[in-house]
Amino acid sequence: MSDDVSKVLGEAIDAFLETVPPTIRYYAMGGDVEIPTAAELALLHVFETSPPRSRADLTDIASKLTMDQAYTLPAFSLRMAIYAVRTNAIQALRAGTFGLVIDNDLKDWRDVLLSLSIVEDCASRLGTDLHSVMQNAIKVATDQRRDTINAYISRPPDWRGLGIMRVEAFGDGPTLRYKHHPL
Repeated sequence: MSDDVSKVLGEAIDAFLETVPPTIRYYAMGGDVEIPTAAELALLHVFETSPPRSRADLTDIASKLTMDQAYTLPAFSLRMAIYAVRTNAIQALRAGTFGLVIDNDLKDWRDVLLSLSIVEDCASRLGTDLHSVMQNAIKVATDQRRDTINAYISRPPDWRGLGIMRVEAFGDGPTLRYKHHPL
């Protein structure tokens, strides 16, 4: 079963990475690229119907990712989080979080924290919390990524969230988007 899941996920992720615009990660927070793209919906469907069950399901996929791809997959997660709020679809939020844990820790931990702040905001807008939304993704994360996610979740509220990460939300529902204000 695990080999079947790994194969399905690998094919879907490869197809996504081959068809998604290379600049999609620059529009992760909503903007000039429509949310969702057809490639995103196809990958989201696979995560909803054939989610990874263990890290082994992601090992081959993760070992082949370039740095650029390691940042494109979390952009998928953020865009699916926004899509989930825009359509009031909590399952899209949950399924989309797998994009945050596929890589073998290529993505800088600070960028992971920034992503988590946006997913947490989207979860809150849908009436749930980050821990609940991330449960399945945490199970298949690398040890390092799992530690980063759990450390973020265990922070006091004033040490996590959009404000501390210098992210601003604009709009609500169908117009939701985010902007990062780097130092």
